[in-house]
Amino acid sequence: MCSSDLAPLADPGATQRLAHSLEQAAACLRRNEIEQARSLLEDVLRSGDETQREFARMLLSRLG
Repeated sequence: MCSSDLAPLADPGATQRLAHSLEQAAACLRRNEIEQARSLLEDVLRSGDETQREFARMLLSRLG
């Protein structure tokens, strides 16, 4: 296997930022700040890993 066959490693900073975005979105939902939560969750959908995207989709489904 050559190095070009390996998937790039996730950027730990980006992963941490997106995890924080999910936490912030959940807090926004608790405060009924729907548009702010939606914005944060859409960012996670664009840039997150599969687990983060799945959680973001679950939170977005609560918005209707």
